[in-house]
Order: sequence, then structure tokens, then C-alpha cells
Amino acid sequence: VATNAERLAGKIFDAKATTIDGAAHYSFLNECTPRGRRFLPICKDAGAARADLHDRAATLAIEHFRMALGPIQ
Repeated sequence: VATNAERLAGKIFDAKATTIDGAAHYSFLNECTPRGRRFLPICKDAGAARADLHDRAATLAIEHFRMALGPIQ
């Protein structure tokens, strides 16, 4: 985060970096199957369920666009 997202956000006018607790590098890939979680390292998340992280990211995106673009007509 410090070497990528925060650094880049610092270079964009009026940008805001938001981190989501429990998310890791691969957390926003599709959810893994039970077999994938058993055998693939990229399926091992930092603790939060991917579906919950996806929902949180979608909520943040919607909040951002509502603030930036105004209410939907």
C-alpha cells in the first residue's frame, strides 16, 4: 500500500486512498472454489471473505460516484 496506492494517490490532485481491512493483494480476484482454497496460494486471503471484500469495495465505489457525480436522476 505505501509503495503503490498511497504513493500514486499522493500524485493525483484531490485523490483519496482507502484501504479495506482484511484485504490482501489477490483479494479482489474471483472467489476460489473449495479445491482452489485447498491448493492455490492465491486463494488464501488475509482473513476476510472475498465476497465481503467485493461488497465493501462496490459500496465504496458507489459512494464515490454518488459524491462525485451527484444523485441519479
